[in-house]
Amino acid sequence: MQAPASPKPSVTPSPHPHHTVTATRTINGHTRLTVTCAGTTLTDLPCTTTCTSAKTGDRCLLLTADHLTTVIGIIA
Repeated sequence: MQAPASPKPSVTPSPHPHHTVTATRTINGHTRLTVTCAGTTLTDLPCTTTCTSAKTGDRCLLLTADHLTTVIGIIA
């Protein structure tokens, strides 16, 4: 008898090729970005350290794993 397979986290690439940074702010030393995507605003998204210098108007890449969306790259 085999043990049941453990569920793998769901990683979903965005269907949109890029998104636009509309605001940046730092909370307790952590940069958070507000991004527009297909007419929707996503606020206070965490980002990788390479994205902390993002500016308003920069295009960015998002990665969604389960319920968490993170900004992982700046296209500029």
